Amino acid sequence: MKLVRTLLCSLALPGSALANTWIVDAAGGGDFTDLPQAIAASVQGDVLFVLPGNYSAFALDKRLVIVGQGPGVKVNGLVRVHDVNTGSTTALVDLQVHGVDIENCSRPVVLDGITSTSRLSIDACTDVRLARCDVQLPGAFGDGDAALGIADARVEISDSVLRGRDGFDCHCCVSGFAGWGGSAVVVAGNSYVGAYGSNLLGGDGGDATGACCDLVGDGGDGINSFGLATVLVAGLPVHSIDGGLAGAAACGFGTDGSGLWSNDAVRVSGATIDGISSPSIDFAVPADPTLTLLGTPVHGNVITFRVDAEPGATVDLIMGRFATIAVTPGLVEDQLVLQQRVFHLGTVGASGHADFNFPVPASLPSGFTFFAQAKVSFSASDVRYSNSTPTVIR
Repeated sequence: MKLVRTLLCSLALPGSALANTWIVDAAGGGDFTDLPQAIAASVQGDVLFVLPGNYSAFALDKRLVIVGQGPGVKVNGLVRVHDVNTGSTTALVDLQVHGVDIENCSRPVVLDGITSTSRLSIDACTDVRLARCDVQLPGAFGDGDAALGIADARVEISDSVLRGRDGFDCHCCVSGFAGWGGSAVVVAGNSYVGAYGSNLLGGDGGDATGACCDLVGDGGDGINSFGLATVLVAGLPVHSIDGGLAGAAACGFGTDGSGLWSNDAVRVSGATIDGISSPSIDFAVPADPTLTLLGTPVHGNVITFRVDAEPGATVDLIMGRFATIAVTPGLVEDQLVLQQRVFHLGTVGASGHADFNFPVPASLPSGFTFFAQAKVSFSASDVRYSNSTPTVIR
């Protein structure tokens, strides 16, 4: 408990308890019955707790933390986060949505535990972090949509599942070509994307079952990156970056998607990648470290920060209230947490991971947000950062 108290003292801020908290309940038992009116009445830094129910689409242009309270918190329409340019971190947590657009945000935006059956889009943003998200596009329509589109943005994807939509089948020559499968992630412009401990799956191409045999749809890519985009992929062998399958046809054939297609530099390690096409591939040896949050951060639970790294490496766990992007010369990944506390976890054993257990105390208010990142030393000359893990107390 002394360790926990030390951590709390390190992370606490004098003004952190001054944020307003609001209950949003579609059944009428809270301060508001719908999210648009709750957001309109809130001021920067407030926390909204949303009870299970159906809610309207909303737009957000100020720093708020919006936390779903249990399963069944459904937003029946597009969520738009735009022009958040002051304050610390905006977070959307444990919501079921029909797509999210994040645009023109210079301050950190976190999506944690978001489930969507429609596309996510991130455009012209400095720091967006997806953690524990599930975005799988069902059905088939034309050329399949990508699960996540990124343009001119820095995005971190961790511990998430994304799958592109399948292409539409063509049953007759006169109806046109079968659709291509959508990629899990499409990256454009001057972007940086880090994908850690995630499964990214391209959609399957549509079948061509009519008399013509040249209409089959190609499979989508796991990651399709063009423009001036840098991509870093790390994980364990259980994490897959896979292309979708080409559709079937009476004759002829299509092309399966690639795990990773890029016309710029990529760095890969650890994860299972089904085919890589890039002019510059850096295979990291040993594999880059990854950080995963195990358990749900609710009062009374013990959550675990797990660092996966090569046995024999030494690990420090960095924690702090604020996200940052500090480029560190000589290191591949940037420092992503403004350090307030460091815990030395020792040497990674034969299991290939080091754990830090943290009992979530009642003294941490719900909606409290902090970040963790591992700094792993493989040798005196080989030191690397992992991904970050945003943590929002439910």
